[in-house]
Amino acid sequence: TVNDTDSDVTGNGGATFLNSRGNVTFAACDFVHNSVLGGNGGAIAARGEEAQVLAYDSYFNENSARSGGSIFSARGAYVELWRNEFNGNVAKENGGVFYLADNAAMYWISNAAMNSESLNGGVGYAADNSKLNIENSTFLRNNASRYGGALYFSQSTAHTPFRLDPGHNRRTLCISVY
Repeated sequence: TVNDTDSDVTGNGGATFLNSRGNVTFAACDFVHNSVLGGNGGAIAARGEEAQVLAYDSYFNENSARSGGSIFSARGAYVELWRNEFNGNVAKENGGVFYLADNAAMYWISNAAMNSESLNGGVGYAADNSKLNIENSTFLRNNASRYGGALYFSQSTAHTPFRLDPGHNRRTLCISVY
């Protein structure tokens, strides 16, 4: 369990930052109340083509960051998420749960994201040629004050064979997937 309510890291990755290279696996972990309000990835940040993160059967609760309330991935990093629950994560700018940029790739399989919020992409924000694969997942009661109550895509590739009920993910200016 990583539960840090007393500090605010100013860089990236409130609990873990994987820079440039390496592999890390989180199995049945709790990431609770981690914060990087001046940086990205409230719980986990990974960047670099040789950086790989795997998290499964874990719980991400009330993490916060500037972008990527729980997870930030950039510069070709690879993130794979299986059977995790994300609840109440917040980003001041983009991606209440995750933020992908600069050719990052993410596999999001059998996860549930609820009650998360940000300016754009209440659950996720994928930009700059990032690749996102979503399968068998639930998005419920997420909120974006501007675009994409659940997901926001900008110059990215998405494979999303899931059903999204726009009525359960709020947004101010656009449909739930933008």
